Amino acid sequence: MTQPSEKPPEFVSEAEFLERSRESDERLEYSDGAIYAMAGEKKKNNRIAGNLYSRLLARADEHGCRVYMEGVQLRLPKGSKYFLPDVMLACAPEGEDEYIEENPCVLVEVVSPTSVIRDYNEKKLEYFNIPSLQQYLLVSSDKKQVEVYTRETSGWHYEVYLEQGEFEVACVGLTVTLEQIYAAVKL
Repeated sequence: MTQPSEKPPEFVSEAEFLERSRESDERLEYSDGAIYAMAGEKKKNNRIAGNLYSRLLARADEHGCRVYMEGVQLRLPKGSKYFLPDVMLACAPEGEDEYIEENPCVLVEVVSPTSVIRDYNEKKLEYFNIPSLQQYLLVSSDKKQVEVYTRETSGWHYEVYLEQGEFEVACVGLTVTLEQIYAAVKL
């Protein structure tokens, strides 16, 4: 949903990034030494993420899971990378760091024209290496379209939903419709 701002990345140590991200009002991501300040987001992108967040929240609580929207950092298992998914659902035991999640079962990125390359390439490849991840959702902000990648024993299964349809968020057993995701969103 949000994308790096236009200014070039700044290179710092992982420890310096963690300290700075906790003191900053900026939303920051980190990839192998480079800090990326994240640009603002459109209202419709925020509404889409909020619709998903609210659908997941009650079910997450019932299952002893946690759901986050945009502010909690995801530490990736390989390399020094920290991303800010638009929506993140985690059901594994919670770590001690109150700013970081490491074991999500669902990650959601709301895709806009400016974030599409990063969401489909860098983030998707990194996310697929997270052992706890069961689903990765790419939700369009320009049309009613949700792409769902689901981990299966044989690899990742891909389905796309256009205009209508429903899919299950497996780790909490919740059915979500495109109508719910795009409620009150002008496309």
